[in-house]
Amino acid sequence: MFVPTVGARLDAYLGDADQVVAMGGGVGTLYELTAALYYATTIRPVPVRLLGPTACRLRTFLRTEGWLTESPTRPMGFLRELPDAEALDVDLKALLDAER
Repeated sequence: MFVPTVGARLDAYLGDADQVVAMGGGVGTLYELTAALYYATTIRPVPVRLLGPTACRLRTFLRTEGWLTESPTRPMGFLRELPDAEALDVDLKALLDAER
């Protein structure tokens, strides 16, 4: 699918997402992850998973710097840290079971 802007790309990507999984990467990953976090806290609560040590350190950084905060009106239950792909598999199965 072709879209004219990065914003339109993220909108199309997040609008259809059942879950977002972020792994270590560069600036593009950071941009997409922060867009997913914003989307999940303001538009609809899509599950976001941080997979592996690099992505988990990013959550720590965002919280320390005050860019990611939890409040009664902005719960963070949609966001989880997972150490590896095996944990992601277990988490995905639990999400699917909860939907049934």
